[in-house]
Amino acid sequence: DSAFSELRLGFDTKGLAALEVIDNFGQHTSIRLMNLERNPKLSAELFRFTPPAGADVVGG
Repeated sequence: DSAFSELRLGFDTKGLAALEVIDNFGQHTSIRLMNLERNPKLSAELFRFTPPAGADVVGG
């Protein structure tokens, strides 16, 4: 069972350019992808998370 009935992908000369999702109610969601950079160099610091003081940390 899925919440979606269709997933359409659109491509241009650079690769994936658009997505269209159609749910089981017939609602359409369109997403255009622009100015994508493939495999950018990302600092490990971008993925470091420090929970705010007083937050409950589960499984950490």
